[in-house]
Amino acid sequence: MRRIMSARRGAVMSGRWNQDRSAPVSEGTVERLPYSSGVKKRWGSPGRAFWALDRALGGQRRPTRLQRWAARHPVKTGLYLAVPFTLFFWTVSPEGEPDAFLFAVPGGLLMGSCFGFFVFLERLRQRRLERLGTEDGGRGSNRR
Repeated sequence: MRRIMSARRGAVMSGRWNQDRSAPVSEGTVERLPYSSGVKKRWGSPGRAFWALDRALGGQRRPTRLQRWAARHPVKTGLYLAVPFTLFFWTVSPEGEPDAFLFAVPGGLLMGSCFGFFVFLERLRQRRLERLGTEDGGRGSNRR
């Protein structure tokens, strides 16, 4: 498919077309796609279903101040949330065990990493809102 598109793009850019106004077919260009068009439809359905679910759950709403701050600082957010989880894991570990801290730190960092990952996804959502033009991504209304 890339070869077909590059041949057409080259024809448009250079102005070279066949006599019947069709795009020129260069040597080695594949006339048909190597897969059926149903493949594209099958892969498009989960994506459309995901974005429909996202809209139903409020994915098109303007981000709050906290969401904007967290999206700007995903690593800080993950670390700020890792500290309380580390302390929690440390307090619930058995008292007499000397390796309690070695259990608490990786557990807290794992939870902080999970939160950081979801905050990164929030950042992508805000970029998508800005790209679609439905919102300004939370950057303020003075942009034009």
